Amino acid sequence: MSTKSAPKVAPTRPWFRDGNELPAPLPTRVQIETATTEYPSIYNASSRRTVLVNQKFVVKYGPAVFENEGHALLLVESYPHIPAPRLYAMYWEEGKLFIIMEFIAGLRLSDVWQHLSEEEKSTIVDQLRLAFEILRSIPSPGIFGGIFGGPLPHRYFFSLDNEHEVTGPFSAEEDLCRALVLRSARNWESWDRRGWMTDFFARPLPLTLRGHDSVLTHSDFQRKNILIREDYFPSTNPG
Repeated sequence: MSTKSAPKVAPTRPWFRDGNELPAPLPTRVQIETATTEYPSIYNASSRRTVLVNQKFVVKYGPAVFENEGHALLLVESYPHIPAPRLYAMYWEEGKLFIIMEFIAGLRLSDVWQHLSEEEKSTIVDQLRLAFEILRSIPSPGIFGGIFGGPLPHRYFFSLDNEHEVTGPFSAEEDLCRALVLRSARNWESWDRRGWMTDFFARPLPLTLRGHDSVLTHSDFQRKNILIREDYFPSTNPG
């Protein structure tokens, strides 16, 4: 299943792939920040951007980019049946994290789904199911947190004050549930209100989220984040 040993610890920063494995010299900061092809994002451009540079690199950068994204790419690279771009570089510069990745040409599944036959959809679903089975079989570090430890990199566990009780990592699901409740309470307190979501988290979650092991997974798995090669199916041309 794996062609090489998966990394066990976080890489040192800055991290750069050997130049012999790159499709071209890495883009400069000027090339990155002046790139005109930008991918859609729910984030404000001042906090996070994802751009295409020189038709060879996809660069995600900004103060709201997580190192965990680069760590995940390095980890799954050892599992060829998990389709993902290769990480080319990851470094901090003036308070911004830069993650430079392989550009893979393709169409978003959300754009072509309606044009696919049922057989084509089933083929894609089968491949995604296999990828997730492999992803979730990767040995867990035994915590609910980042790839190589550290805080759980998700907005539901974000804390401006870096409260460990909110950010994790968590050794048990009970701690994970408490963090969700505390994070929700902190959010509503900032609005000087008591939110119904806090009460919801506090009641049923501790009863349902227990007795499970931590597994590696994808936190934003939806059609718009899945690429289909343009020549994969003849019917994937939306036009």
